[in-house]
Amino acid sequence: MHILANPSAQEHTQDYQDQAAYYALLASRFAFDAQHYDAALELANEGLMLATQPERIVQLNKVIGDAYRAVADYPHAGYHYELALELARLQHLPVDEAHILTGLGRVAGNQGAYSAARVYYDAALQLYHAAGLLAGEVESLNNLAVVATRLGNYEAARRNYDRCLSLWRSLDDRSGVAGALYGLGEVAANCGSYDIARHYFSQSLEIYQETGNRKLAARTQTEIATILLHVGDYDDAREALEQTLETSRALHDRKGASVSLRNLGWLAFLCQQQERARVCLDESLLLQRQIGYHYGITLTLVYLGLAQLTWQAYVPARSALIEALSIARHINTRSTGLAAMMGIAEWHDAQAAPSRAAQLLGHVLENAASVNYVIRSRAHRLRQRLEEQLPAQVLQQELARGAKLDFDHHAAHLLTA
Repeated sequence: MHILANPSAQEHTQDYQDQAAYYALLASRFAFDAQHYDAALELANEGLMLATQPERIVQLNKVIGDAYRAVADYPHAGYHYELALELARLQHLPVDEAHILTGLGRVAGNQGAYSAARVYYDAALQLYHAAGLLAGEVESLNNLAVVATRLGNYEAARRNYDRCLSLWRSLDDRSGVAGALYGLGEVAANCGSYDIARHYFSQSLEIYQETGNRKLAARTQTEIATILLHVGDYDDAREALEQTLETSRALHDRKGASVSLRNLGWLAFLCQQQERARVCLDESLLLQRQIGYHYGITLTLVYLGLAQLTWQAYVPARSALIEALSIARHINTRSTGLAAMMGIAEWHDAQAAPSRAAQLLGHVLENAASVNYVIRSRAHRLRQRLEEQLPAQVLQQELARGAKLDFDHHAAHLLTA
């Protein structure tokens, strides 16, 4: 695509190059907004070859980083963001720096590095505040709420999303409103408040459909379908998940497709369709490994491990759960780490080791606010089973012992056993 070439020009002056680079920047942003990421990359790279002004070079590298991030090419995205960040700081461009830090935060978050993402988002928030850019501040707060959700800090996430929702509405930013509503739905779903979650997701979906954001509309429909799954409406859940899977594939949204596949796999497991469950979960895991979606990998491994426990495939079940715990510990996602620990507790119960199961369960129950409703429900059922195996006093001692030890202690012991 050489739409910027000027065959009548006899010499490419610096002014011409800068003007051409500016038009390339505008065109690449337009292509990105239209979700034509290959075109955005081509246009931005063409502009980068022409650009001489540092500010323009920063902005073009930022677009390239955005486009790579959109297609889950996180190494290339991070590379171009870092190039842009270094130059933005040298040129004292604080607003551009904030935009780039936000991009780096999303790269980190998409790979499950939530502690790093929080650092980037906090830095961006300070820069936006200093520049008096309220929209940037609200976006940063929204991003910090996403991090809090992934880390299992649901009350902090809810407070941030509520604040964001009010501010986005004051700015009349419908995309921002949709994002905050989606976040509130996710928090409610994780807490088991499915009616409230569905209410938020439905409002978010309506806005995404009105604004033509097919990718986020499909992801929101997946969340609604997941709620249908949890409340036992399996037929409607299956139909909705198959539809969102088809849409995600058509949009080349591998992350969205992997989530639909994971939920289809769990649905098949609940319906005792073992082979279909295994195929869907394996395919979900494959996609997530391809794009480096570590948070998704841990959750899918937990679901796979729990399913394998039911199928009495104890060796692969433990392997899946230990890998999930290892990744969760590495990327500091407490919620999925606790879910993996819960699965390992069930594995010990299946291996006739109720005391060890009780210790792990004690830690999960102590931190129940950081796990989703599905895991909390399984924890309570495991406790009931252990009450039938252990004397009441022994059970209380083991639960208390497990609750007293911190996550890293339990994880280190399990990963080195």
